[in-house]
Amino acid sequence: MDVEKNPISFHFQWKGFFFSLGSMKSIFRFLTPLILLLALSCQKEDPPFTASEETLVLSVLAANEEIHSQLMKEEKIPDLTSIKRALQGLSNQTHPSLLALSEAKDNEFKDGQKDLEAFYTALSTFSTKLEPILKKSAAFSEYSAFYCPMVEKTWIAKGLPVRNPFAPDMRDCGDRLP
Repeated sequence: MDVEKNPISFHFQWKGFFFSLGSMKSIFRFLTPLILLLALSCQKEDPPFTASEETLVLSVLAANEEIHSQLMKEEKIPDLTSIKRALQGLSNQTHPSLLALSEAKDNEFKDGQKDLEAFYTALSTFSTKLEPILKKSAAFSEYSAFYCPMVEKTWIAKGLPVRNPFAPDMRDCGDRLP
């Protein structure tokens, strides 16, 4: 198409390459999804934990282990004082992973819970939030995350053996998560 015949068309030449508005649109349509994909894949990684933050996470893991041990002994909602205290210690932290975890004090471990099944669901939700943190420091390596497909719940426990706190009849049901 000649420029004189169609004043709306646009053509230019750069370093021996001839471009028209149509070819520019094609290139733009091709590059836009690639640029968006690249931008979305460049998520900011959380900073490593400081020694004091690791200590706080270890206190949460110890309190979680206490809950796990109580559930292994009897089928009732355990005392949540130590886990709430440990989570309260995270509330003034600035690390993104710790801020998200500290919200569990009010969301998953509410006062006055009486329904055991609802507590199991809340503990599994909490464990799902805690699981990625286990991978962020070697200090947490003695803890493992597990998932039981029968009850569809996740838990964190010390050591490698499967000790399912959600299914008294199936204590060995579950798999260690990678």
